[in-house]
Amino acid sequence: MISTFTFNTEIEIISLFDGRLEKYGLCEIAGAKDGSQFYRCLSDGESRVYVYGDTVLRELQYYSESSPDKVITAIEAEFGAKHRKSSYYDPEAPLVIGKDEVEDKHFLSILPRYLDGEYDVFNDRDRWLARHIKEMLDIDPTLDNPKHLLSVLRMAKDEFKAFMSCPF
Repeated sequence: MISTFTFNTEIEIISLFDGRLEKYGLCEIAGAKDGSQFYRCLSDGESRVYVYGDTVLRELQYYSESSPDKVITAIEAEFGAKHRKSSYYDPEAPLVIGKDEVEDKHFLSILPRYLDGEYDVFNDRDRWLARHIKEMLDIDPTLDNPKHLLSVLRMAKDEFKAFMSCPF
């Protein structure tokens, strides 16, 4: 399950990474899309929280078994913000994304071939999803677990929908 956190105060993404959160024991995970402010990662040494937005924080996403409380508490203290939490996916809900559950299971059954370098196994859209998932797995290898992969696929699909709806 993916948990998302939004804040009641506008926070510039650059301010999350300018060093002021170090006094709370937080740091950026190197390699989380170097140079991009759309997808960066904060950590307290145990938990990873992924930062989404352009110049202003849109949301934090968290999907792991350790607690993101230290990261959330630090942001609240530093920026005078209050957070709202929601779950991206209810694990009890039917697993229907895209056309149906069969599509997702089929995608996940082919994903290892893509990760091994067989890039032509997917159409353009699915190749985008697979590339996005590969980037997430490179950043956090603990996600390469059957328990997490369906949620990671769902998040990638949501990112794809958001990307395709952006005016250029």
